[in-house]
Amino acid sequence: MKLKTVLLILLLSHSMHSGVQSATFKDGKPSAEWETITNEVKLKPGLSSDDLNYYEMGLTYEKGYGAIDKDKKKAIEWHRKAAKKGHTLAQLRLANLVRFHSPNDEAVVWLRKAAEKNNISALNNMGYMYEEGHIGYRNSKEAFKYYIRAAELGSRVGQYNVCRVYHFGYGVSMDYKQAKRWCQKSIDQGYSIASHLLELVEGL
Repeated sequence: MKLKTVLLILLLSHSMHSGVQSATFKDGKPSAEWETITNEVKLKPGLSSDDLNYYEMGLTYEKGYGAIDKDKKKAIEWHRKAAKKGHTLAQLRLANLVRFHSPNDEAVVWLRKAAEKNNISALNNMGYMYEEGHIGYRNSKEAFKYYIRAAELGSRVGQYNVCRVYHFGYGVSMDYKQAKRWCQKSIDQGYSIASHLLELVEGL
């Protein structure tokens, strides 16, 4: 297996998980109040137009909280409602739910919207989709633009990605000094994968 592929697999195991939840959830589970609201999903149309409630419903169906069984179709439906109202986390989760279906058009739309708001996960994943051609074509230069923005915002995964592209020359000229700089930033934030890449960089 090529080194690039191994590094990307390691990256993906870290990059698509957003642990942010609203105050409606405690310790990864919905509060009693939210379980009461969603129990048996007896929701009336127009019960709430608040995008946060839409997002929480999407999360409830996505994860199968409380008495609610997992239902991907309903999760997508509720996340889409929140996403259309500009809820960044809903846009990110919606993109994740639909991204492995062909075509990837909708996933790209929502990832891009979240990335425009400087959501770090969205930036890293937009970079990945451009780099690997999951939008129909590869564009390493465009991928780098997303990675560097994430890195500059303090994302340790973004910093690792910038190190990687400088090391291998994906979309930019090879620059081992820059690669070492960004790897070290990622390592300083506890991203252990970057330490393995730094060993490669320093071995040149």
